Amino acid sequence: MTISPEELAMAARRAAELTDSSELLLVGSQAIVAMYKPAQIPGEATMSAELDVVARSREDHFRITEELGEMSEFHQEHGFYVQAVRNDLISRVQGWEERAARIEVASGDRDVAVWCMDVNDLCLSMLAAERTKDVLYVNAMLQDGLADRAVIEERAELMLSPDDIPAVKRTLQRIDELPADR
Repeated sequence: MTISPEELAMAARRAAELTDSSELLLVGSQAIVAMYKPAQIPGEATMSAELDVVARSREDHFRITEELGEMSEFHQEHGFYVQAVRNDLISRVQGWEERAARIEVASGDRDVAVWCMDVNDLCLSMLAAERTKDVLYVNAMLQDGLADRAVIEERAELMLSPDDIPAVKRTLQRIDELPADR
């Protein structure tokens, strides 16, 4: 499922309205939609039907899940859903905030600032999770030149959680073992 930039903007507006926020942090595979034109994004990078948004509180988590989450009316209508994720469950690398991209989305009487991790930081976060779907995603990003292997390897040493460093290395090894032709 490919979430279009327009759908991403619409979902961001809805999440911001529900949480009475003027800023959102997008994480996960679909954050790439905010950073690149659709034609630049490899198909493997747009397979997910979920848009991950960091929830600032339990109340925000509940509101997003109830109104925009999986199996919600929003999901039924649009074919994708917004997944509220806890801030403390996201693997991050030192300095990610300075590299995050800010995208302005008009939302009625106010704009919403949508923050997206730098593509290499996003890949590091996904590599730390060690999931097969993330291996395929990062491999596609590397093969299409949207992510930089040397940057990822350098930043891996700067992961905020020491447990993430060996996880990233193991997952990069799995990518090395994939067939060359996706």
